Amino acid sequence: MASRFTLPPELEREILETAALRYPEMIPPLLRICRRAQIWLEPLLFRVVDLSHEPQLLAAESKDPTFLQHAVRNVHASFENRPDAISRYNKLLWKCPGIINLSVDFNLDDIGAGALREMRLKKLAVTVPSVISTWYLAGCTDPLFQSITHLDLFQGPRKAKSEWRHWRGLARLPALTHLALSPTIAIDILADVVVECPRLTLMVVAMYSWDSLAVKASLTLRATDPRVVLILMASTYPIEWKLGALGGDDFWVRAETFIDRRRAGEIGSTCYLLDENATTQPLRLPINHRRT
Repeated sequence: MASRFTLPPELEREILETAALRYPEMIPPLLRICRRAQIWLEPLLFRVVDLSHEPQLLAAESKDPTFLQHAVRNVHASFENRPDAISRYNKLLWKCPGIINLSVDFNLDDIGAGALREMRLKKLAVTVPSVISTWYLAGCTDPLFQSITHLDLFQGPRKAKSEWRHWRGLARLPALTHLALSPTIAIDILADVVVECPRLTLMVVAMYSWDSLAVKASLTLRATDPRVVLILMASTYPIEWKLGALGGDDFWVRAETFIDRRRAGEIGSTCYLLDENATTQPLRLPINHRRT
């Protein structure tokens, strides 16, 4: 009888992990192949976690802290009007110091600073509160910002003007190369960011088609710096975030591609608005070479 052919465990693991990373939807059935496949692949199932979805939150809460520490790398959390949400998020985030990509749509003050400082965050998306908060007053000088390369700051309809003195710390962040601002923030500080943050390689003003007020507000901006892209996205933020967390071409990547095309002359040099809802060439915005 011919001997049964088996792959070396290292090669078998590499094949399964490659398939799981390329096709995340295949992870659950792959877990059922055998015990060793479950050990190898289950951490990949928790590499990207949206705590706003109760089943994912419950699944993460059921795991051992050691497992979470080595598995969880990307987390999105929204308040969702659940009275116990912040408390549950807090307990879980303490167990996930390996997170490198975090998105929260509530005040960072609601999360224990100690938990955040245990992480080495590379990407952070956060809602700027309508009331003054501790981290906002600190001007991004908190240690938790020191390793961040991509920072996305969102603010809804503003109740008060943003002042550059509160954001001056952006210019001193050693790793920051990519900055995204919602229009309500960009209107107040983009001109200062362009001048004070020479290390930035990309500045995005992110808008969504459903937010007509933001779109109108963006039209008052005068973009002249080649690193700036005003992008009107067709998809929702949760879709954008998950796309990036899974390694896809999210708005950061698409904005960089837009800049490359503009530098190559495929797009007019005075074009700063990438309208992803349009089927024609991106719209041009008025140019003003003076700081406003």
